[in-house]
Amino acid sequence: MPIYNRLTDRSKVSAITLNDIIHVVVTGDTSQSPQGSSYYAPLTYLQAILSGSSGTNGTSGTNGTNGTSGSSGTNGTSGTNGTSGTNGTSGTNGSSGTNGTNGTSGTNGTSGTDGTSGISGVNGTSGTDGTSGTSPAVPGLNNEILTSDGSGGIVAESNMTFDTTLLNITGRTDIYDTIGTIPSLKIFSQHNFPQHSSLLIDSEGTPTGNTKLYGAEITVYGASSSNTGILISAGGDNDGNNTGIDVSNNSTGYGTFPLQYGIKGLVSGSITNGFSRKYGSNFEVINQSQRNIGYSVTVSDATIFNIGYEAFINGTTGDSIGMQVLNTNADTNGGDSQTGALINVLGGGSFLSTNKKGLDVSVNGSAQSNIGLRSFASGASQNYAIYTSGGRFSFYHDPTSELTGTTSVEGYGDIVTFGGVGSSFNAGDVVYLDINGDWLKTDATTATTSTSMLAIALGSSPSEGMLVRGYAYNSSWGFTIGVPLYLRSVPGSITEIAPGGTGEVVRIVGYATGDVGSGKKIYFNPDNTWVEL
Repeated sequence: MPIYNRLTDRSKVSAITLNDIIHVVVTGDTSQSPQGSSYYAPLTYLQAILSGSSGTNGTSGTNGTNGTSGSSGTNGTSGTNGTSGTNGTSGTNGSSGTNGTNGTSGTNGTSGTDGTSGISGVNGTSGTDGTSGTSPAVPGLNNEILTSDGSGGIVAESNMTFDTTLLNITGRTDIYDTIGTIPSLKIFSQHNFPQHSSLLIDSEGTPTGNTKLYGAEITVYGASSSNTGILISAGGDNDGNNTGIDVSNNSTGYGTFPLQYGIKGLVSGSITNGFSRKYGSNFEVINQSQRNIGYSVTVSDATIFNIGYEAFINGTTGDSIGMQVLNTNADTNGGDSQTGALINVLGGGSFLSTNKKGLDVSVNGSAQSNIGLRSFASGASQNYAIYTSGGRFSFYHDPTSELTGTTSVEGYGDIVTFGGVGSSFNAGDVVYLDINGDWLKTDATTATTSTSMLAIALGSSPSEGMLVRGYAYNSSWGFTIGVPLYLRSVPGSITEIAPGGTGEVVRIVGYATGDVGSGKKIYFNPDNTWVEL
């Protein structure tokens, strides 16, 4: 048993060094103080104790009463670190003593060295790699695409090649989209070439072997809102021209009457809805630019006819219109002009043989009326149905063939519809306009009924037309061709014989024209002068 040196007083003893430890005993020895005695001993004694064998576990003591807290002791010098002994078995916990006064903390001793780790077992050797399988040998040329033959084998397709940049398919190509993805076929192309095509279709045949060839044939149907064969969007933020569809037809033609079309369309579906409409072509040109042109055609180099626009209207029911122009543009700033149709014929020609026509209209066939040109103007401060600003105004016609006698009375020329019915009259009667604005039958016996404005009634009311100058046909007439015609004393009639009675008015109203032997057509142009006998 090591000898522990007892401290003889409560103060620090000079014999204590950093190699000593201090042990405070609370119970037992009371030689120095009722609270206990203090001892010190070298750390080597503690080493000898710790290296001994572990004792047997003692029985647990009873818990002692808590002592009063003592005053803090002075810091002792740190002892030298001893070597670590082997751990003994833990004894049973004794009862806790009363807490002594807290001493000052000593310096931490150095940590003992870690024990060496056991060596790891050696890894087992890896198994050897199996030999690689050989690729099946497939007949074919370089870049041919491989497909399944349906029996577990692989075949090279001679009509399908791919060289990492170009996919080449020879023969028919079908794309079936039953999933409903949008789009079924997508081509994304981005290049900086001067000219580039995202899709190029080249369909070639022989004139004797192919009846019809199509570059692209599209069928679209089944949509509830709209079915569109081709939807094209062209544009972007650039300074160049943008074209939705650019068609080039440079074929030379075969056969007796070859036809070439830039664009040809057929709209043939039957629609029974009362508000339905069909358009052969429909263009919308909108948004700001210097000029917006809905339809522009350039035609040249034909040996007989160059026709910019030609329309054929066929069918048996409903109204038909060869060309309809609706201009609803609103001039909100003022100073603009609005034109339904602007025609410029500017090409050169021969003064001896060239004929130019700004508008050439031909209307024929069976009808109640055939109208070559109908003009209507209203709503402005000045309205002109026909306005000429230069050149001659010529009216070429032949009344002998144009007044066909389909009805008993016909006429064309300067026809008005104003005025009221002062007294009843019939088609073919000559009438005058009285001071009340009513039309009444003429009578050569008085100046009042023969010197006013005259007209030939084309019906029983002014709304059916009053011919004030022009050509007229009446099946009841029978004049000598070329002779002047006068008002007659019989109300509403004319004659070849000038009136001769006192007070009668002699006034030429026209001349007999037309078919030889019939004399049923006249040129009606009442003279502005007359003679009262």
